[in-house]
Amino acid sequence: MANNKNKLISRIWRTKGSRFNAYRRLATKNKILTFVTSFSSIHLLAIGILQLTSLITLSNEQSQLLSFISIILSIIILAYSLIENGKEHGLKSERHHLCGIDLDRIYTKLELVADNDTVNIAKLADNYNLVTKKYLHNHETIDDEYFQLQHPTDFNVMASKNWFSKLKIRFLYGYYDAMKAAVFSLIPLIISIKITLI
Repeated sequence: MANNKNKLISRIWRTKGSRFNAYRRLATKNKILTFVTSFSSIHLLAIGILQLTSLITLSNEQSQLLSFISIILSIIILAYSLIENGKEHGLKSERHHLCGIDLDRIYTKLELVADNDTVNIAKLADNYNLVTKKYLHNHETIDDEYFQLQHPTDFNVMASKNWFSKLKIRFLYGYYDAMKAAVFSLIPLIISIKITLI
């Protein structure tokens, strides 16, 4: 019976850890989305101000290029915002956090149950299943892989991975979205600066 309890403890521990990882990843992604939208909007305003004022003397060709970039960037920001906001990163993040909290309560109760108390172990297993059904959105594979990376001694598969595979997991979990945001934000800015300096 202790084996059933240990399996359930391990399953809940892994699921709640992955859900908390999903919460952190999606909360960060939501902040990045807000930053990119704000930064790009400020960039568009700056282009408009440059064209309306005489802070920098722009040729007709430069002004037309900046107008073109402004229109393209506006379309990209609109499309990007609609697509990413439609994914509801903030809401999903909150749901994963609540799921992790509920799973943590079950985990704590299960640790206090005697190994031979099959009735309470079965009840807590049912509670675990109810919680995972209650929160419809599952975490992504990267959240579980990152959890395994956080606890390599508990997962033989992760302990046997090479350094590149581990680096890839860290990158995809913690830096991929930020890198996309940096590219998305900086390339239009660099192009605009280059045009004004021509």
